[in-house]
Amino acid sequence: MILKLSTFFHMPITECFVSSLIVSDGTCTGVIYRDFKSGEVSPFNAKSVILATGGSGRLFHTNTASIDSTADGTALAYRAGVSLKDMEMVQFTPTSLKSRGILITDMVRSIGARFVDSQGNPITTEDTPGDLETATRDICARAIQTKISSSEQSYAYLDLRHLNKDQLNESIPETQALIEDLAELEITEELVPIRPAMHRPIGGISIDVNGMTNISGLYAAGECANAGVHGANRLGGNSLLDCIVIGERSGRSASEYAQQTAQTLASPGLLSDEDRNTRSLLAEAKSKDTPGELRRELSNVMAKHVGIFRNERGLKEARRSVETLSERYTKLGARNQRSTYNSEVRTILELGNMIDIARVIIASAFERTESRGSHFRQDY
Repeated sequence: MILKLSTFFHMPITECFVSSLIVSDGTCTGVIYRDFKSGEVSPFNAKSVILATGGSGRLFHTNTASIDSTADGTALAYRAGVSLKDMEMVQFTPTSLKSRGILITDMVRSIGARFVDSQGNPITTEDTPGDLETATRDICARAIQTKISSSEQSYAYLDLRHLNKDQLNESIPETQALIEDLAELEITEELVPIRPAMHRPIGGISIDVNGMTNISGLYAAGECANAGVHGANRLGGNSLLDCIVIGERSGRSASEYAQQTAQTLASPGLLSDEDRNTRSLLAEAKSKDTPGELRRELSNVMAKHVGIFRNERGLKEARRSVETLSERYTKLGARNQRSTYNSEVRTILELGNMIDIARVIIASAFERTESRGSHFRQDY
């Protein structure tokens, strides 16, 4: 993820990649980052740090996340010894466009859209003998995935044909335009092909309601954080709670902490170690693997074994596969040897973050021997 570093008192530093937190004696005093314009590794000293780096959607093959949702902030915190919480809880939305992973809002269900098969028959479950209009996302996603798995098609359908055109224009104009543009469908006349997709991590950096972590001076907010407000299955729209409420509280808390704290500078040794680590990526590659290939394999493993349905056998297989990918990762090197504006270096660093967090999600899912909310164990 290309980040922007900023403080209340300095101009923002743009186009940089934060590679580690500066932590000494249980206190965070800044970050170390790689400047993509110069290729240099530098410290950014700060009295307090807020991680607001977004989620980890790209860990899964089919997802609704932006392309830079690569678990960067969560991995930074994890490697620095920060507690993570509920990492096994990964929410899947039932409604993404089947060919693109683009999210279709839950609003469509609130106005009467139905989940159906190719014949227009309602999709149901034993838990919901009627339709799924009022069911939670996890129940809907499992029902649709079960239907897909038992059919020859790789998708189900959303049926809006019975809804009034004026109602659609008033309630979901953006969604209507999105489907008509990207899927080239007229939603009042045709079924919309959909499939479940990873939508949002519920787990993340463990924080209190003021955004504080277990390391002094370090705060978090947004999708990378977990204040415990969502339980095991977040409600639609509750990202506003993470971003606006917890975000505001984190900002205030970090500001108050900084006003009472003296600045500490990063040690030269720490900086040189980080510089050596990042520059090693420009060394000659030891294998024919590319970061893109490993990233695709990782996302396929997570989707297959750590997705909507989980079991002990699959989680063990995922653990073995990720360990193998981790070994292959250590042999990667950038084929582009340019030190400035080298996007391949960024991709390799992102992949390292994703592998670390994939391990955590798998371990957490393996240890929670029950089904709860978005975590569904077929063997429990």
